[in-house]
Amino acid sequence: MKCLYIFFLLSFFLFFAGCPRKDSSGATEIPTEKLAVKETVNLELDSEITDEHFKEGMNVSSLRMVSLKTGEIVYFENFKGKKVVIDFWASWCAPCIGMFPVFNELKRKMEDEAGKIKVVSINLDPLPAKAKKIMKSEGAEFEVLRGPESLVNAGILMPFTVIADENGTVFVNTSGIHTYEELLNMIEGEKE
Repeated sequence: MKCLYIFFLLSFFLFFAGCPRKDSSGATEIPTEKLAVKETVNLELDSEITDEHFKEGMNVSSLRMVSLKTGEIVYFENFKGKKVVIDFWASWCAPCIGMFPVFNELKRKMEDEAGKIKVVSINLDPLPAKAKKIMKSEGAEFEVLRGPESLVNAGILMPFTVIADENGTVFVNTSGIHTYEELLNMIEGEKE
């Protein structure tokens, strides 16, 4: 009988411990495991994006990804009329992070002041927490998108930079570290 009493008491405790709680305003607290559902749905926007989408001659206008800065969907079609510089990086790639000042300068001078380009960065970390920490500590001024799992697993050799023309067609894709001046030359169509 004593075991039965303990069983019911334990069941009662477990039942109410798992129920959402209300704060003093009457709002229901959402368990954190449910918050991840929204992020998972957003990650699946273009779950089939691969490195093939960023080869020369391919068009990136139909792509869309979630911003790590705002959580909103970013549509590449909104960049038509501007050349798009796309930087790929991950938290474990020190040379990629070393390129942040170059992309910040491109954003300030060529996107903000001249209005000629759009600088977009795609982070390939499987979990966004590390990326957000680096974005903050390194002062990333440019748009940072969360790459879908299909891109994360694509084996892209980083640092990797893609440049698309005003219609979204890729005309440069290059691996390695580049200076501001080298990227300007590539944007203007001058290959090294």
